Amino acid sequence: MRQPKHPLYWIYSGLILLLIPVIIVLMGLYEKSLSPESPLPSIPPKEAILHRLAAFDSTASALHLKEVYQATPAPRSGVLSAYRVLMEDEALAYKLVVVRHDIACATCRDLLVGLLIEPKEDRVAGVLPLASWELADGRFDPTAFFTQLIGRALAEPLVVGGNIDGITGATLSVNALVTQWSQAGPWLAESKETTF
Repeated sequence: MRQPKHPLYWIYSGLILLLIPVIIVLMGLYEKSLSPESPLPSIPPKEAILHRLAAFDSTASALHLKEVYQATPAPRSGVLSAYRVLMEDEALAYKLVVVRHDIACATCRDLLVGLLIEPKEDRVAGVLPLASWELADGRFDPTAFFTQLIGRALAEPLVVGGNIDGITGATLSVNALVTQWSQAGPWLAESKETTF
C-alpha cells in the first residue's frame, strides 16, 4: 500500500511552483537592466518642424516658432516641448505641443508627433509626424489616420474602434498616440495660463 505524502512535501512543491515564475521574471528584469536603453527620437530643429508645418499650412513661410516649454529632463514618454507658432506680426497662429511615447517593442518605431492646436478653442488643427512611422512591411504615411483627429478637443477621449479608426499593423503606434493625446489635454489645460 502506498504511503501518503508528508504535508511538508506539498508545501515545498507549492513553493517551488510559485518561485519558478518569480525567478523567470527577475531574470528578465536583470537582463533588461544590463541592456542599454534604445535611443528615442529627439525633437527636430525648429527649421525641420517649420518644414513639416509648411506641408500642413501654406502660410508657413511667414510663421516662426517660439519655444515656451521644454521638459527637463526629457521624459521617455510625455510632453517634451511646447511652442508658440507666431505670424510675422507676432500674432499667435497656433500652439504646438510635441509629445513622445516610448513604445515597448524592439522592432517598433517610437512615437514623436507635434499636436498643432488652434489658439482659441484648443481644438487640434493638425498632427505633424516628427519621426517616421514604420510598419513591418515598410514606411507608412499616417496622414489619413491623423485627418480624423482634426477639429477634436484635446480633452475629448479617443477610443480606437469607437470614435476613431486604427491602423492595421500599427496598433502600438496608434495606442501610443491615444495615450499621449489623453495626457497632453490635461497638460495643456494646466499650463496654458503660464506657458501660452
